[in-house]
Amino acid sequence: MKKHLISLALAVLVSAAASAQLEAGSLMLGTSTSLIPMGTSLLNSGGNNGGFLFQRNKYKEDGKVMEDFRHDVYALNLSPRIGYFLADGLMAGLRLNLEYVNNEFEYYGEVEKTEISGVLGGPFVRYYFNSKGEGRVKPYLEAEGMAGRYVEDYGGESKDKLDFYHVGGGAGIAMLLSKHVSFDVMAAYGYWVSQDPDSEWNEKDISSNVGLSLGFSYFLSK
Repeated sequence: MKKHLISLALAVLVSAAASAQLEAGSLMLGTSTSLIPMGTSLLNSGGNNGGFLFQRNKYKEDGKVMEDFRHDVYALNLSPRIGYFLADGLMAGLRLNLEYVNNEFEYYGEVEKTEISGVLGGPFVRYYFNSKGEGRVKPYLEAEGMAGRYVEDYGGESKDKLDFYHVGGGAGIAMLLSKHVSFDVMAAYGYWVSQDPDSEWNEKDISSNVGLSLGFSYFLSK
């Protein structure tokens, strides 16, 4: 009896997922990781994109931990998005990347803190293949562009600013967990430029990266 109930539940889940339609007029709410780096200090300390991070760095000398040297990192990253289906399978929308990083350094009892905050945003477009067909896996292509600014505050004494510009995209698959929810995996490419708006020499830091972007999408039918 138990096996029959499990089989029935799986059949219902597969049926619901297979009947999901990514149709014109529907809305999508989602969140995903980002290939955009979280602040310059966090770039140097490792870290992740999407979620909350705590990291502690210690230092050794002659194999012994130096207790008077410490570096703690607290970081929060949120990347919500909203999309609207212009046609069956074709969605356009807006994405935000909200980030906060707190660095705390201790040297021989003296503590210094820096804070990094950043807001980036911009449009994205996604196209699902076989959007109205059966099956739980929907391949898609996506492209996006974002712009924003990071501010690093050195305890009120001084502030550094960085303007960021980003374009990227990739190919992925949406695995439908139900009629309204999908788990998204995308092989993505990102190209970004950072620039100090107050610099007299107009320097630019240009970089690119390749990786996986993961996320969840929730579909609201019209």
